[in-house]
Amino acid sequence: MERPNETEHPNSFGCYMLLIGFIIAIIVLLQIVGISTGGSESPELIDTQGMLKSPALKAFAAGLMFAAIAGLGIALVFLVNHSRELAVSPRPRIQPSVLLISFIVFLISFFVLSGIAGVFMILVGADPETGKGVLVYVIMQIFVMIGAFALGFLSLTGIVRMTREDPREIGWRLVPILHALVYGIGGYIAALPFMLVALFVSQVIFRGIETPEHPIVRAIIESGTAYAAATILAVIVAPVVEETFFRGMLYTALRSRLGVWWSSLISGVFFAAVHPTLPGGFLPILALGVVLAILREKTGSLLPSIICHGANNAVALVLVKLVYPFS
Repeated sequence: MERPNETEHPNSFGCYMLLIGFIIAIIVLLQIVGISTGGSESPELIDTQGMLKSPALKAFAAGLMFAAIAGLGIALVFLVNHSRELAVSPRPRIQPSVLLISFIVFLISFFVLSGIAGVFMILVGADPETGKGVLVYVIMQIFVMIGAFALGFLSLTGIVRMTREDPREIGWRLVPILHALVYGIGGYIAALPFMLVALFVSQVIFRGIETPEHPIVRAIIESGTAYAAATILAVIVAPVVEETFFRGMLYTALRSRLGVWWSSLISGVFFAAVHPTLPGGFLPILALGVVLAILREKTGSLLPSIICHGANNAVALVLVKLVYPFS
């Protein structure tokens, strides 16, 4: 039986990827404009003796380094035992164009809905510098993510209804929760050493170039309600939405034509590029994106990558809470 994705015109895949690259290039360009027109000063975390000022920060840093050392061992064991298995794993049985069209719909929807949300905030006079304005901002971001998710996923289900393909090929398959937790948390710990090395390299490469805070940071400095809303966005909504489209659709489309490692790297590049933490945050997010793709490939499910993604964002939220008193 002929595989569905082998019946596609060979040029269609490249055209869709070119369009995705163009859309993301526009997003990156807008981020660069934002970097050149704003930013925040780096927090003073180190005292005159070169030590972290806060005992909580010291404990957090020590725990992170211990986890990174353990993570390096986990990563090495995983690669030794599973790299050959990943190299010969079967490709998804779904046309890449089906996934790329839905991914493009998601990107455009997110872009348009973000603009609408920005206009709405202007019309209602919501100032992001105030506690109430930040809460409105975070709530609007939740609606933007859910709206873009709905439009992109409806596009997928509508197309596969015509092509008679299985939408579960994107990784929407349940696995035992303990299995998902082990891979999700283990994957995050394994990603830590690579993310920390990537962060160090970024600091060397982009020294003197200011990296803006992620917009969600503004919720941290306001009320408990805004922080709770930001937690829902970062730990639940964003991981589900982003994993569905970047690892579920984009990675799976690439995996239909390329190997695991190239697909992981390319999807990771796009994933890192759309985050508003350029340029310094690009390499660490790329490292995370590669690990998330490998989790999706190894388990055949998006649930472990969602858990890993949520764990990363949760740690980032805790770190921001610890750093804020010194900013």
